[in-house]
Amino acid sequence: MNFIKFTAVLAIAFSAVVESALAGPMDKLEKKYRVSAEKNGYHRITTKKKPYKVGFATPNGRIALKPRKNIYSGAYPCGKVLTGEPILGPDDGGGRFRNGVRNARLLDISTGAETDIGYNVVDAIGTYLHQEDHHEELLRVFKTENQVGLYNACGGLLTELNYGRINEYSEQGYAIAFTPTDMTVLDPLGQEVLDTRFKHNVDLSKIDVVPVFGRGATWRVEDGLMMASHDGQKWGLYDVVNKRTHVPFTYDEIARSDEREKVTYYRVLKNGKQSIIDKTTGRLLAPLFFDDYQSRYKLNGINYFVGSNVTPDPRKPSGFGGTNVDSFNIIRESDGKFLLPRGRLFTGVKPRTSDGQPAQWMVFTSDHKQNRHGLTSQANIGIFDETSGAFLLEPKSGHGDRLSSTNDHHVLTRTWEDEGAVLNSKFEHVTGYHPNVQSGHRFDLIKNGKTTSLYVAMASRNIAYFYGNNKRFLFEARVGSKPEVEIRDGKFIVKERADKTYKFFETCLDENYNLVGERFECGGGKPRISDGMSSGDTLPALACDHQMFRRKPDLAPKSSITVSSTYCKSGDCYDKRRVVDGDRSVDLGPRHSWTNDGKGPKWMELTWSRPVQNMEQVYFITTEGYEMGSYEVSVKSAGRWLNVVSVGRNR
Repeated sequence: MNFIKFTAVLAIAFSAVVESALAGPMDKLEKKYRVSAEKNGYHRITTKKKPYKVGFATPNGRIALKPRKNIYSGAYPCGKVLTGEPILGPDDGGGRFRNGVRNARLLDISTGAETDIGYNVVDAIGTYLHQEDHHEELLRVFKTENQVGLYNACGGLLTELNYGRINEYSEQGYAIAFTPTDMTVLDPLGQEVLDTRFKHNVDLSKIDVVPVFGRGATWRVEDGLMMASHDGQKWGLYDVVNKRTHVPFTYDEIARSDEREKVTYYRVLKNGKQSIIDKTTGRLLAPLFFDDYQSRYKLNGINYFVGSNVTPDPRKPSGFGGTNVDSFNIIRESDGKFLLPRGRLFTGVKPRTSDGQPAQWMVFTSDHKQNRHGLTSQANIGIFDETSGAFLLEPKSGHGDRLSSTNDHHVLTRTWEDEGAVLNSKFEHVTGYHPNVQSGHRFDLIKNGKTTSLYVAMASRNIAYFYGNNKRFLFEARVGSKPEVEIRDGKFIVKERADKTYKFFETCLDENYNLVGERFECGGGKPRISDGMSSGDTLPALACDHQMFRRKPDLAPKSSITVSSTYCKSGDCYDKRRVVDGDRSVDLGPRHSWTNDGKGPKWMELTWSRPVQNMEQVYFITTEGYEMGSYEVSVKSAGRWLNVVSVGRNR
C-alpha cells in the first residue's frame, strides 16, 4: 500500500474541476436569507442570524416586503400576513414559547399597509399561529378567555366569539368547536354543520387561549369522523358527512391510535379494558382484554396488536419498587387469536422479522437480582415462531437481552454484564470455548472454496480470546471494549476502541491467521498482545502511527511535487515538501503540513523519475476539522490526464 501525505489547513480539492452555472432568480437571495417554497405568489425569506426577521419576495427574486420583526404567518391567498405583539407562554425550563398574537394586524405585502383586526389571535394547537395545511387564512380570534371566534384573514369575522375553543381544520374542511359543555363542527364559513350538538368532558381551561396539550386539544374530524358523546360519559364515532352514528356510543373512552399522521384505528376503553376499532368498518378488531394498548405492527399484510395487563410479579424481591409488572401479549387481527401463552408473564414483545418474512417475535421475561450496581432488573430474550406456534428459544433466566446473528450462528449478549451464549441456527448452544469465556461471535471467511472461521470471545471486560477453525486457540488481546470484526479484501479486520491506553486498534489477519498488518493510534500507553506462545510481547513502536499494512512501501517521498500555490503569513510559509516527507503528523501548522493560498484552482502534482506501476492506494492525511470536502485524483497516461477517483461531500 502506498501513501501520499496531505495535511491541510483548508478544505482543498485535489485536481479540482471548477464549474460555472447561470444563477437563478433566487440564488442571490439564498446567499443572504433562508428562502421557503413559493406559496400564494410569494417566497418567505428569513434572515440567517439573530434577531431573526421575516420578509417576502416574488418568484422573480424581487423583495416585496423587507424583513422585519413580528411576522407570524406565511402569505395568505389575498397577499396579507399576520403581525402584532407576541403572547408568550410560561417558561417550561427551555424558554418561553409564542402561543398567540395580541392586538393582531394584517399587513399587505404589496403596499405595506397594516389593518388592525380588533382581536387577539390564538394558536391552533400550540405550534402554529394560522391554519397550516388547510384553509390557512382562517384564524382563531379572541378578546377574553372562553370567548373564541373565527376570522378570515381575507374576508373578516365569520362567527361571533361564542366558543371556548376552535380546533384545527381538517383536509375536508371541518373543525371541532367547544362551548363549556357542548361541542360541534364548523365548516370553513364558520357555519355549524351538525343538526344537534354533542356533549363533552373537556376542561377548556387546559386548552384555551394559551393552549396546552390537554384532553381535546388535538381532536379533529378525520375522514369525516369525529369522536362524540351524547352525555359526555359514553363515547363513539359520528359520521359528520352522512350525519349518522358510525360506532355506537357505548365506550367509556375513545382516542386516536398510535398513528401520528393518518388515523387508521381508534383505541376504546370499556370497564377498564382496551381494544382497537377499525376506522373504516367500525368493527372491534380484538377482544376488550388489555389494560393498556401499546402498539400495532403489520407483517405480511396482517395487523398485530400488542398490549399489556398489570400483573402481580411474584419474582420481584421485597423492597424492589412495586409488586406489579406489565405482562404483554400479541393479538392477530385476522382471527383475534392471542399468539403467546396466556397466563405466562412476558415483560416485552417486538417483531424480530420484517414484512415479507415469516413472523418471529422477540419476547422478554425479567429477572431481579443484586449486583455491583445495586438491585437491578435484567431482561431475558426468547424467540417465538408464529408459524409453528412455539418458542424457538425459550426466554429464561441466564439469557441475554440482545440477539444478533452472524452467518448461521446467533449470539446472546447482556448490556450490563459480559455474559451470554453462542447458538447455532437451531438456537442450540455451541460449546468448546475457553473455560472462562461466556460470550462470543463467529465470522467466516470464504476464499478459493475454503472456509476459515474466526471466533472472538470475551472472558472479562479487558481480555478477548481469538479462536480459529475447530476452535483452536490463536491468541488473546487485552482490550478496552468488545472487538468488532469485518471481512475486507479477503482478510479479517479486527477493530477495537478504548479511551485510556489507546484510541483505536486494528489488526489484519489472513486466511491462515497470520498477522499481516496492524493499525494503532496510541493514547497513554501501547496495547499488548500475545501470540499464544510468548505472553505479553509489546508491539513495535511503528505500530503506533496512522499507517495500516506498514510493510508496504511509501512511494510519496520518492516523488517531485508541484502545487498551485502556497499559503504564507507574516513570512512564515507552508512548504509543499511536507506533503511527501513521510511524516504522518496531523498537527496544524507549517512545520507539519501544506496548504494553498486560497486563490484560484487548488491542485498538486506528483511525478516520479520512472513510471510507477501497481499503485494500490492514495492516502490523504489531514488535520482534524480541515478535511477535504471534495477532490479528484487523476493519472497521466500516454500524455492524457485520466480521472480515476472523484469524491464529494467528504465529511
